[in-house]
Amino acid sequence: MTELEKKLMKQIEHLTIQNEKQAKQIEQLINQLTNMNRRLFGTSSEKNPQGQLSFFEEDNNSPFSEAEQPADKAVEIETISYQRKKYQGQRADITRDLPIVVEEHTLPSDSQVCSCCASPLKHLGKREARTELEFIPAHLVKHVHYEHAYECLACKKTGQNHILRQKAPV
Repeated sequence: MTELEKKLMKQIEHLTIQNEKQAKQIEQLINQLTNMNRRLFGTSSEKNPQGQLSFFEEDNNSPFSEAEQPADKAVEIETISYQRKKYQGQRADITRDLPIVVEEHTLPSDSQVCSCCASPLKHLGKREARTELEFIPAHLVKHVHYEHAYECLACKKTGQNHILRQKAPV
């Protein structure tokens, strides 16, 4: 055997001894843990103090020893179940008869010029930004907000689309 093999054999023996020690230590710790758990969470002897009644022992002298007699009239048990379904357009159905207040959000006339070429902007159209309900005691009012959009015709001729839209307040 060479010197290297001797060193390796000694190292193997040392590691096996160390492994055995660790295995014994782990086993001891597991035993301690199970004993501690048994002490904490295991069954204990519970004794009733003298004079305390038990729920589980039968007492023939008790007024509750006989079974309760059923009443002459049968009691009806009524079960009520509700099924509510939400469907698409439910809010529109609820709010269709409310008065409508339309709020238009347009660009001020001094801002209706193109920032590129300073030519006037043409009104493109409007879109509904949101619908909100306002509760005023005793009645509701529906506010519909529209945002107007504008485009520059001069920029459109040159191939650039320049569109501005007035944003509705948040």
